[in-house]
Amino acid sequence: MDTLAALRRFVPAAFLIFAVIVSACQDRTGLRRFDIRRQPAAEGLNEFASQANITLMFSFDLVAQADTRELHGDYPVDGGLRLLLDGTGLGYQQLGPGTYAICDRVRCASADVADGH
Repeated sequence: MDTLAALRRFVPAAFLIFAVIVSACQDRTGLRRFDIRRQPAAEGLNEFASQANITLMFSFDLVAQADTRELHGDYPVDGGLRLLLDGTGLGYQQLGPGTYAICDRVRCASADVADGH
């Protein structure tokens, strides 16, 4: 019985350690795991922000007519956001660490050129 009790304590601890190691590796590589279905843009963007642990700012009016693509797998935040928005007419600008603004793709491109990006 002592062996069984020890195993019952060890297994959950081992899973917790494994989860922490996986999380740390993802942070170091800059990759995040995404599992987002195709959906209205407001919902998809909120889901992306939650899974990426970032802040996304956008106007609901701007994104109301768009649907985001599905996104499954490991991606850097910028790459995942670019894929999620592909074909929507929407773009993004990074405002600071972990903070992004969604904008009309043409306006975002104009702002990038003006900022020297």
